[in-house]
Amino acid sequence: MNPKDEIDVLLATFNGELYLKEFLDSLYAQQQVSIHLIVSDDGSTDSTLKILESYKSKFTKFTLLSGPQDGPMRNFFFLLRASKGIYIALADQDDIWNKDHLKNSVDRIRTSECPSMTFTSVEQFDELTNYRKLWPSHYNGPEFPGIIFENTARGCTFVLNQQARELVNLKEPRNAIMHDWWILLLIQLYGKVVFEPKPEIQYRLHSKNFVGVSNRKMLAFIKTVRRGKWLPLVQLQELLDFSDTKFQKIETFDLELFTKNLQGNFFLRLSRIICAGSFRYRQSRADEIKLRIGLIFLKTLNRKGVI
Repeated sequence: MNPKDEIDVLLATFNGELYLKEFLDSLYAQQQVSIHLIVSDDGSTDSTLKILESYKSKFTKFTLLSGPQDGPMRNFFFLLRASKGIYIALADQDDIWNKDHLKNSVDRIRTSECPSMTFTSVEQFDELTNYRKLWPSHYNGPEFPGIIFENTARGCTFVLNQQARELVNLKEPRNAIMHDWWILLLIQLYGKVVFEPKPEIQYRLHSKNFVGVSNRKMLAFIKTVRRGKWLPLVQLQELLDFSDTKFQKIETFDLELFTKNLQGNFFLRLSRIICAGSFRYRQSRADEIKLRIGLIFLKTLNRKGVI
């Protein structure tokens, strides 16, 4: 590997003084890469900016931007538009990176000429409870339905090539749930996703706020799905309507056929979606059962939106 591979590390910050130094130390320790650290701060009022200033000389290049102040998702899309590098890594302000994370990530997508990204499992940890767990346990990307209904990737592990950045920057989504989920869906559909099950990042847990089925009671979830307001389906609709690009869709999964099945009547959904196939929609068995029941009661999905 070229010891001077250049990579843009995109860091979105907001009042991160508590753990920021620990992350920056792990970033500075990265091996065999030349880092351009691009930070977009969303209006921090603590010592975040002072900490960043004290570390700027440690990196080959350092750029500090004033963020859009509209949440982390918009901040990361803003950062992606600011990046010009050949390789691009996304970073959270409170994680800890293994020293070979960037080196290994670049190696995994180095020869790809299509939009490509790589991500890894993380070691989730909670310093208060001593909780540690590897997540995700597996990645069902080629079995595309799995990532429609559950985000199985942490954005802080993402490394993209420049073609992937160009694809993502074509159009900022209106209905994405989070930036990492949208990027994963888009690149799996138009390019190549490489998953590394060995964790390269320690992911710090602050709360248990997950998007999806698990935080809803069954009846409330069914009502949400029938009203067409369940966010993964709204996000799917925008993915289907993504404008034509110079990039070709990868025919590993027929998303249009899957959507057509969602448009079918009760018995079609029951036979082709709920009961058929060996793929899993969700990693949790309980969430899997809830989701399959919910899809039975789903109203139609059409190209004008979920209704």
